[in-house]
Amino acid sequence: MILIDLPSVIIPEVLQLYARAKLRVDDDLLRRVAITQILNYQKKYKEYGKVVICSDGRHYWRRDVFPLYKKNRKKGREDSDFDWETFYLVFDRVKQELRTLPFKFIEVTGLEADDVIAILGMRYAASEKVMIISADKDLIQIQLFHKNVKQFSPITKKLVKKPEYSLVEHYIRGDSSDGIPNIFSDDDVFMCKEKRQKPISAKFVSEAKKLEDPAMCATDSTALDKYKRNQTLIDLTKIPKKYWDEVHEEYIKKHMPKSTILKYAVKHKLNHVLDKLG
Repeated sequence: MILIDLPSVIIPEVLQLYARAKLRVDDDLLRRVAITQILNYQKKYKEYGKVVICSDGRHYWRRDVFPLYKKNRKKGREDSDFDWETFYLVFDRVKQELRTLPFKFIEVTGLEADDVIAILGMRYAASEKVMIISADKDLIQIQLFHKNVKQFSPITKKLVKKPEYSLVEHYIRGDSSDGIPNIFSDDDVFMCKEKRQKPISAKFVSEAKKLEDPAMCATDSTALDKYKRNQTLIDLTKIPKKYWDEVHEEYIKKHMPKSTILKYAVKHKLNHVLDKLG
């Protein structure tokens, strides 16, 4: 199966177009970007089989664990001259259209696209080859889970390799892109300009990896709590079980497409798609 992280595929492409030509974000632009990317990856990795489009649901379960999860991204969007409000309104409309096409489309309230990918990847990798289309480095974990899994980044345009990845190091250092601080820093370190993370040396991480229980690298109860919090937020096997069941139910549900790619392309005058389809 080909698991496509829809935001990871669309957002970088749209931002690149905006930076290059200041194109206005509207339905036609997002429609063109979305369908082009999906068809390109379907063709590029056709030996992996069916396409599954994975998207972010509303509300992230991780915010119940850590309220500041990804809040730094919101702050970054507010400082940007890109019209994010319009983008998400248009994106929601285009997602509804994609649901009518002959692809499986999965969006579950509480889950991010990479959660959906992780659940399907870990569940089906033993029985079929899986290609993940996403720039999210957390998904390297799925490659560690099974040799049948590969990942391609829409940003670097390369396969994402796994040798250097360490879950223990990820817990200790946190994840700045997701607003998760390291185990020795304040929770709001990414929200306050005057704050900086406390440095963690490579030697400290190396020694922690050697421990029978790496959590014991925490020097006090506060750091230990943060280690366990980061483990819950980062380790994809920690996604609550109810979501595993919900994603599986969505995946096996019979999908009755209301439109073919050809009809969709004709209706929305996607001439480049019509050319590809001959």
